[in-house]
Formats: sequence, C-alpha cells, structure tokens
Amino acid sequence: MFMIVAPIFLIIFIGYIFGRLRPDSGKSDKLINDYVLYIALPALLFLAIARADMSELQQWGFITASLAGIGAAYILGILVAKFMGISLPQSSILSMGACYGTTGYMGVPILISVYGESAALPAAIATILHNIPAIMAVIITYDIFSKSISTAMR
Repeated sequence: MFMIVAPIFLIIFIGYIFGRLRPDSGKSDKLINDYVLYIALPALLFLAIARADMSELQQWGFITASLAGIGAAYILGILVAKFMGISLPQSSILSMGACYGTTGYMGVPILISVYGESAALPAAIATILHNIPAIMAVIITYDIFSKSISTAMR
C-alpha cells in the first residue's frame, strides 16, 4: 500500500518544492489545476458513472454512510467554530473545510491504483456526494445565518 501511495505524495511534495523555488510559476499552477478541475476529473467521473450498471449505482448503504459522515463533520465544524468564537455565517465556511473530502484529487487516483478500474465508480460516487451536499450546505447555512443576524440587528 505504501508503494502505491508514496508516489502520489511524492508528486505533491515535488510540486510544493517547485512552487517554493519558482514563485513566478503561478500561471502554470493555475493551468494544471484548471485542467484537472474542469477537464480530467469531470471526464473520469462521467465515464465511471456512464459505464456503470444501474444496480452498481444503487449502493444505498455506502451513500447513507457517506452522507452521514459528511453531515456529522459539518455539524462538528459549526460547533468547533462556535467554540473558537467564529460567527455563524463564517462558521459555514469552516464547516465545509471540515466535511469536504479530497476524494476527487487524491481519493480517485489512490483507489484506482490500489483496486484497479473497479474502484472508479465508488470514488466517483464519493466525489459527487462531497461536492453537491457540502456546497449546498454552505450556501444554505450561510444564507440562513446571515439573514438571522441581519434580522436580529434591526
């Protein structure tokens, strides 16, 4: 397992060192990030979902467990933010950081390296489960908390 994960972290480390040594490389960093974010990752997720049989997509236990974990981490993030004295609208951003997994950038390559192509579908489902609910939760809670604070100030 270490021999599979080590090269991924080595690439991350080399990228970090390169960025520190060449601070003017900001445009190339943005280019590769945009490629992964807007082209490679969506294509991988689309292909994994499109090639799957409908019965493979109905993994209700996995989906429920993932959403429960995301929700628990989000609520824990709000509580930690409150304990730290961070106001309610801003705590939703901290909570997203707490619940948002790096399934797309790191989870997919690691799972496919370890388990082969059959891991692409669960990784795609996990990535989608992190993106949609986490982003929606931030938007909704930020809006609700902002309105409740502005109403209380009137």
